[in-house]
Amino acid sequence: MQTAPRILALSPIPPEEFADWLGRFPAIAALGFTTVALLVPSETDDREGLARLTAAARAAGLRTMAALAPDATAAIRVREDLAAGVDDFLATTAHRMPATGWRDVIATARAVRPDCLFAAEMLGRSTEAMLALCGAGFDLLLNSVRWWDGREAWFLDQQAATRPIAASLGFPDLPGLPPAAAGDDEAARRHRLMKAAALSTGVIVPAAWLGQDDAAIAEVNRLKALLPPLNREGRMIRLDAGAAPVTAILREASDDAVLVLLNTDAQAAQPVDLDGLLGAIEGDGVFAHEVGEDIPTGLLVPSPLLLDAGEIRLIRISREGERLFVGDELPAPPEHPSRIIIERVAPELDGGRFPVKQVVGDVLEVSADIYRDGHDKIAAALWLRCQDADAWRIAPMRHVDNDRWGGRIALDRIGAARFAVGAWTDHFASWRDEVAKKRAAGQAIGLELIEGRHLVEAAIERAAGDDRDRLSAVLGHAAALDETASAAFLLSHQVAQAMARVPDYGDLTFQEPAGQVMVDREAARCAAWYEMFPRSQGTDPNRAASFAECAARLPEIRAMGFDVVYFVPIHPIGTINRKGRNNSTTAQPGEPGSPYAIGSAAGGHDAIDPELGTLEDFRGFVRALHGQGMELAMDFAIQCAPDHPWLTEHPHWFRRRPDGTIKFAENPPKKYEDIVNVDFDQSDWKALWAALRDVIRFWVDEGVKIFRVDNPHTKPVAFWQWLIADIRRTDPDVLFLAEAFTRPKMMKRLAKIGFSQSYSYFTWRNDKREIIDYLTELTLGESVTYYRPNFFPTTPDILPWYLQTSGRPGFIIRLVLAATLSPVYGLYNSYELCEAEAVPGKEEFLHSEKYQYKVWDWDRPGHIKDEITRINRLRRSSPALRLFDNLRFHDASHGDVLFYSKITPDRADQVLIAVTLDPHHVVRSEIVFPMDRMGLPWDGSFETEDLFTGERRSWTGARHSILLDPATYPAMILRVRPVGAVP
Repeated sequence: MQTAPRILALSPIPPEEFADWLGRFPAIAALGFTTVALLVPSETDDREGLARLTAAARAAGLRTMAALAPDATAAIRVREDLAAGVDDFLATTAHRMPATGWRDVIATARAVRPDCLFAAEMLGRSTEAMLALCGAGFDLLLNSVRWWDGREAWFLDQQAATRPIAASLGFPDLPGLPPAAAGDDEAARRHRLMKAAALSTGVIVPAAWLGQDDAAIAEVNRLKALLPPLNREGRMIRLDAGAAPVTAILREASDDAVLVLLNTDAQAAQPVDLDGLLGAIEGDGVFAHEVGEDIPTGLLVPSPLLLDAGEIRLIRISREGERLFVGDELPAPPEHPSRIIIERVAPELDGGRFPVKQVVGDVLEVSADIYRDGHDKIAAALWLRCQDADAWRIAPMRHVDNDRWGGRIALDRIGAARFAVGAWTDHFASWRDEVAKKRAAGQAIGLELIEGRHLVEAAIERAAGDDRDRLSAVLGHAAALDETASAAFLLSHQVAQAMARVPDYGDLTFQEPAGQVMVDREAARCAAWYEMFPRSQGTDPNRAASFAECAARLPEIRAMGFDVVYFVPIHPIGTINRKGRNNSTTAQPGEPGSPYAIGSAAGGHDAIDPELGTLEDFRGFVRALHGQGMELAMDFAIQCAPDHPWLTEHPHWFRRRPDGTIKFAENPPKKYEDIVNVDFDQSDWKALWAALRDVIRFWVDEGVKIFRVDNPHTKPVAFWQWLIADIRRTDPDVLFLAEAFTRPKMMKRLAKIGFSQSYSYFTWRNDKREIIDYLTELTLGESVTYYRPNFFPTTPDILPWYLQTSGRPGFIIRLVLAATLSPVYGLYNSYELCEAEAVPGKEEFLHSEKYQYKVWDWDRPGHIKDEITRINRLRRSSPALRLFDNLRFHDASHGDVLFYSKITPDRADQVLIAVTLDPHHVVRSEIVFPMDRMGLPWDGSFETEDLFTGERRSWTGARHSILLDPATYPAMILRVRPVGAVP
């Protein structure tokens, strides 16, 4: 929803007035409305009339909203109304249809018109009934502001509780509502109109009000369009104590906010201590100015502010926001030794040597201990410079406690970035603290006031634009006051906030060294991978499938919800020492060999296996893949077949044995006769590094942006650090996955030096204790700042013991774990078929497609494609499952039952998963819901919907008993709708 609607609710139009109303639409648009609405479903029964109305509205620049009844014909009605030109819908008595029904109806509408808005009406229903529609897909929810007296707490509590459902839609009156109380004069109507507009995101005005006070309607619509906080859903914070006649509510929208002041006394004017309210608003550099009709706009808002009887006044609040410092490097430190100390900066990886990892759109949160000697006050800011930016962005930091400071800054572009904590002495805050103490003690402060004015004068010299004008006004106003009034004014929050916007960086000091952050695109943290053997996607067991046959499978893969298709190597396969079926040392005629034995007379790492097609065929596949909304990951395996072109072009890149023969790859006692490794230690290593880098660049130019790197731990770490940095310097959207099943410290080191994702030990973590311990280490330890595990239950090389004997239930269990524990996971093709035929005594697939052509029946009985589809659908719709550091484990009494949660920081999305690890037996377990994390009291109530069964269930309290049957559904994946929780 880009713009909150301003809706005129049309009363039933008599046929004789229909043409007249259509002619009034331009005037309605001129009053600032965006939409005209028919709020009774039967009003749209005249299809021809409805089409005329929507056409006239569209010609005037207006949208049309139609009422929709919650019945079995809703989806049909939506399609008919859309065909007649309707843009948006209001679901009347929406509580009469479950959220699942509305989701289907809304999806039907948005398949035709993606920008279609849906509002829900449930007036008079309980908060619990409203929350039942959380997740249904509504954009707007009618609120009860019309009946709020401006004092009682229930309205703001209701707004906070229903915010997860949709943005609020307020109204002063609606057609068909009982008339307001006696004495509903023009002033009362204006009050209700302003209250609805000021405390709701969208607003509805009844058509009966037209002609009574069009100027007031136009002004309210103008303010709604002008002020972002009135046009977006956000927090509402009550600042007054609740006893005074004036209610003060801060409506927030990022760094912008509106202070809504309501004089609830309808008989007398009332003063409000605006300066005191400014002091209650979090943050420095807050600027207040009035908005509204017939209110003079000044640089300084007077305090106290006098509100007329029943008046609603809007004060726009602008926070300091970010500043810019142009340049590549941080400002030089002061010449004299700094008196400011900055230490224990977090996040920090190995003393700032390596970058922490974030995703574009994240907010980088930085904290540090900052203090100085003496009694002077300090200020601090977070500085950030992204790759290729020509300036540092500067965001204020706040004191937390005990000399700990914190700051936040949004990461708005991908690539490497540097950040630093900077601090300086705040001379005006120090002056203010000192003078306030002397004034409270009754001491003379005449000279101190002169010092204060000098500080303001110095700030004027540093300032520009509005800040300069505002401080000049401060100086002029202070000069016109006597000493007592001048002291009160210069010590006010308003002056302090104005001064905070113009900092004195005379002793600006930074942490050393600056911190680093690598900002990736979203796919680095959250994606579902499908590992494909390209040659096994066809129907002929005697030949490789083509890229065209691979492309034919893409719709099915996309339908299962995957984001990335990962190709094993697609390069020419060597013929010398080619491996045969089941890794036999001798290939029979017609056997294709292992795709990891790269290179032949047909080319090397930058060539295509002729059996798959040509480079142009590959490009066609990539186009088809992108057309399905997916992208390609390619295997980058640095090993060569003995007939790879490099062995003749660069023989010195390979190690020889004492008898002159080539040294084959080995992992004793295993020997890989079809592979030779390059020698990174030979003297021509720079040329080798460049050649490997050029292979990556070749495929990047072909549209590949993700590389799964085979066995990176057997190559120099310094090489990977150089290669990844070199590639990402020009292509920061390229991602690298480290396939390193090796020692923990080496796996972590590879993540630190640049790999975007990493394989993990998840493949072998099977019992409850080891899963909890391992995931706790990954999510709560230091590694969460840089290590992104990609969970694969199986790979072409690994068929774990657990899956060899678990049957279909085990495959579902490991699917649930992989897809919900980690936001990025992958499945090797045939996992959906529960393929578990193993080499006896080994964790390897029998008849592995690594060594032969394979034909799969993708619909064979027992597949789990439906389960994969449901889980991937939930992952796409759930912000909680797209995060990793929010994973928490909770009590489950049974030793084979895991119970864990993924909850967003604002609690708007809550997913809880209970899964049995025993694929053979029905288990019963007591589970304990994390009521505090869910924002509920210990005995609170909430409702869930189970992903697998669709069952809706109400719960009360924390402890419950559950039954898990692996033969049907071995897991409960519960999406939570808290009742009465504040997000």
